[in-house]
Amino acid sequence: MTGQIYFDMLNEVEQSQFISNFVNCRLENDDFKEFLQEEFDDFDTFVSSSFLFAKTPEGADYWREIRDSQRDGVDASARRERNPKSMEELMSKLLLMAFLSDDDESKSDEPSESLDDVLSALKIKLSDD
Repeated sequence: MTGQIYFDMLNEVEQSQFISNFVNCRLENDDFKEFLQEEFDDFDTFVSSSFLFAKTPEGADYWREIRDSQRDGVDASARRERNPKSMEELMSKLLLMAFLSDDDESKSDEPSESLDDVLSALKIKLSDD
């Protein structure tokens, strides 16, 4: 189903927050209208793909609760149990590492082992979806 269908499952307040967070807390500068036309497997994937939960004013727990609400009747927890690190968690770690690496003392030509671990986990997550 398209993102528009899942977006319509949010109440009016959530929709307003969602749009604001999509604009302000997303790593990419995607067009919101185009994003709503994309196909998603379920409500969980739609919400998880939208923005970094931890960067929002509402906080990660708020958006995880919405993500896990099964508004489309699909329990996506089995997928999360198989892949315990959500895309949002991996991207948050990656973003944090990027900010930390901006410090001149921590810059190096070689990526840190922890960054390699996150990137590797991200590649696994992307291939499983």
